[in-house]
Amino acid sequence: MSETMERTDPRAWLKNVRSGQPIILDDEQGRRIATVERTTATQIIVNGHRFRREDGFRKGDVWARAMLREATPEKIAALKAEQKRIGLAKQMEHRNWRKLPLEVLEAVAALLEKMQLSTED
Repeated sequence: MSETMERTDPRAWLKNVRSGQPIILDDEQGRRIATVERTTATQIIVNGHRFRREDGFRKGDVWARAMLREATPEKIAALKAEQKRIGLAKQMEHRNWRKLPLEVLEAVAALLEKMQLSTED
């Protein structure tokens, strides 16, 4: 890296986090959008848990790492799309395909074939 190139701290955004702001909470329950409840000079409180402002990790964590991630509009949209995709996949998984009319099954099969997906994935 040349001397003229400036290194940016990937955690610099944590310094500007304020109460009421959306944030991405990544913990043992998965990744989700949460709201900052309160902040102090050294901590960010989300869902009753305290996170260090310096690195975004939950205070006291040893094994199960929980951390905060920046919630940009792009990241929020991507997370919502992923959550929707997973939810739809779960709905499809629990559907009784044998009770659907033949026309519906043929349409679904054609769509899957068109997208080059196999039913075994």
